[in-house]
Amino acid sequence: MLFFLVQDISAWEMKMNSWGYKPLFCSASRNSGLNSLVDILANKTSVIIGPSGVGKSSVINALGDVAGLNTWIRSKDGDDNSSDIDVVSH
Repeated sequence: MLFFLVQDISAWEMKMNSWGYKPLFCSASRNSGLNSLVDILANKTSVIIGPSGVGKSSVINALGDVAGLNTWIRSKDGDDNSSDIDVVSH
């Protein structure tokens, strides 16, 4: 599990703002920032990407819980650790 200090988050926010991005920091395990993320992603097709183990599936499942969706994740090759994933929400 990865934890950041407030100073680290502030530093990343300033850096990303300087690149023209407006970051939203969220955590599935702490249930933090997910409602804002649901609002941002509403009625859009979105892609959540990142290296293995960073919590992409956890965020997707948490978003499903927050938004009241039935969400499941299936990798195309049957390997749960695959980076090639379909996400279905109803």
